[in-house]
Amino acid sequence: MEKLNSLVSHLESVQAELDDEIIEEVINVIQSREQGLALELVGALPENHPFLPFVVALARKINSK
Repeated sequence: MEKLNSLVSHLESVQAELDDEIIEEVINVIQSREQGLALELVGALPENHPFLPFVVALARKINSK
């Protein structure tokens, strides 16, 4: 059970790090309005990631400018 708890804790930590990186990159996109980075972010997210709809919408908005 300890091993399982340790693995879950590690997974949560890794997911939090990934979320922080995604948030940082989204901020960079907003600041730079760089279309390529927005599209790269969309391609890097798994389909079930909670940020995907936001990043897709952001990429569309940047692409339309």
